[in-house]
Amino acid sequence: DAISSSSWCYTEGIGYYSKKQILHGFFDRISKNGNLLLNISPKADGTIPQEQKDVLLAMGAWLSKYGEAVYATRAWEKYGEGPTKMGAAYGIMAAPTEGTAKDIRYTRSKDNSTLYAILLGWEKGQKEVLLTSLSSHRIDCRDLKAVDLIDGKAGKYQRLAFKQDTEGLHVGLPERRSFEDLAYVLKLRFDGKFP
Repeated sequence: DAISSSSWCYTEGIGYYSKKQILHGFFDRISKNGNLLLNISPKADGTIPQEQKDVLLAMGAWLSKYGEAVYATRAWEKYGEGPTKMGAAYGIMAAPTEGTAKDIRYTRSKDNSTLYAILLGWEKGQKEVLLTSLSSHRIDCRDLKAVDLIDGKAGKYQRLAFKQDTEGLHVGLPERRSFEDLAYVLKLRFDGKFP
């Protein structure tokens, strides 16, 4: 995909997708066992315009904090949930889409002991997130030993309360969010392999 909303090469007045659009499109792809080759558009002298650098640096900053949900992970049997239509039909190009607080994308660790839920938004005052893909009639979560929020920094976690019922896995969010980001990650650790 291109970093630009208007061109695959540098042109005067080139338009750009937002940082969120690019990053959320990336999460959608990896949750579906895909990848992203991002086309940037240098000027004729080889310099990269600042707007493009800003997008790349934002992606790098996010990955430095939450990369464990991306690097060496695999797609899960269900890519995600939420109302926002993302991606396009095979062979059709479409603009990347920014997700909402109701949109979640999943990845899993290679050894199947950890499931990552990437939250594409977090509304102000939101006290809970419901992971409907983990409902009790679908998945047995008795071996779920912890749900942690990656707390805005690599290796820093905040333990969250959770309960499972027929609606899904209810995860309590902190009353006060201590940081703002383009997306948030819940780390679900199982005792052994998750079902």
